[in-house]
Amino acid sequence: MRKRTGFAASALLVAVLILFSGFATVNAAQAQDETPVVCDSTLALLLFIAEHDYDYLSAQIDSEAGLPNVDFGQYDLIINDTMAMMMEMMEGMTEEQMAEHAAMEEMVAPMMVMDVNGILAAYAEMMMMEGSSSTVLQPGVVAGEPEFCTALRADVERFLLAHLVAEAEMMMGDM
Repeated sequence: MRKRTGFAASALLVAVLILFSGFATVNAAQAQDETPVVCDSTLALLLFIAEHDYDYLSAQIDSEAGLPNVDFGQYDLIINDTMAMMMEMMEGMTEEQMAEHAAMEEMVAPMMVMDVNGILAAYAEMMMMEGSSSTVLQPGVVAGEPEFCTALRADVERFLLAHLVAEAEMMMGDM
């Protein structure tokens, strides 16, 4: 059973265009080589979650960056099936879903130009918890992995975080 809100079902086109402005350079260089890039299983699973909940990969099909040539390994079937389902759902969006999508876009777009620390600082400010300190976790990086995978991991991390913070902000507004 899928836990999904109407706005999450839509393609996040504006955010994707902003999101992939930096990612497109890495993707364009990788696209010249038709050999699929093999990353790690954790990144493939993060990509699946980002696609399942926020249409991360299917929205790339219409972006300038295009769909990256990534070997999703054991997750290939489920990721590709989910992308096909998301593309089909985008075609049948209602007016209400489109309005919810637009509202989400307004909240996500400013965060997509921030780094992870900026997004977290914005969240702390929203929750009135500025100045609190915590352990700083290092981003996951696989030794010797292709540069493309490192850039993709950072991009999907920021993408997911921005959407989760936007959802929290929307929930706070509903209270």
